[in-house]
Amino acid sequence: MSDAQAFVAWLDAQKAVDTKRKIGTTGYCMGGAIADNDDQKEPDSKNILRKAFDDAKVPAEIEVYKGANHGWMPPDSQNHNAEAAERGWARKLELFKKALA
Repeated sequence: MSDAQAFVAWLDAQKAVDTKRKIGTTGYCMGGAIADNDDQKEPDSKNILRKAFDDAKVPAEIEVYKGANHGWMPPDSQNHNAEAAERGWARKLELFKKALA
């Protein structure tokens, strides 16, 4: 949490940043962007994650990216999957568009 606060403080100090607008961040792996091979190793994890969001009454999109291996998003990863990464990034931008409007 202290790292996040420091990072936001740094961003807020930048001239290009409009501090009146919202900010958001998400994670991968257990952040809802689940690789196919992770799901195969731990098939119940997505259900546990879904239940946690449901119990908290927080909307969430949880998806298994078929054909993607753990670490598929970063372009410099040995497991990079361009098609799945592009799809995941598009979903992320859509989420930010809605949540940070």
